Amino acid sequence: MGYLENLREIIYKNNIQRVIISSPEYKYFEILEILESLKGLDVTTLIFPGFFEFSLKRLSVREIGGFPYAGCKHWFFWINLFLKNIIDYVLGSVFFIFFIPIYLIAAILIKLDSKGPVFFNRKD
Repeated sequence: MGYLENLREIIYKNNIQRVIISSPEYKYFEILEILESLKGLDVTTLIFPGFFEFSLKRLSVREIGGFPYAGCKHWFFWINLFLKNIIDYVLGSVFFIFFIPIYLIAAILIKLDSKGPVFFNRKD
């Protein structure tokens, strides 16, 4: 629709009621500049929290002294990390065991097809 420099004009011209800032590439000061340019306009501004990389289950917002603060719940985080590690090791072991016969067959086929070693060893 245009450039950030013309944001106020774009809002007036298109009768925009809501502005959503959703690019995680914006730096903090750039978001502040955008919010400053929207001062005095009758628009709702939403900021996508993608740059926080939090799940909404763990994120809470509350107001202290008129300022919004985002809080992150850390309970059960160690359990999630523990379960993730267990799943990683179990699936990794299953895939490893599954692919061992395939690797052995490939090594045998390479050895039968060529006179050289199965593993290439470069000597420089």
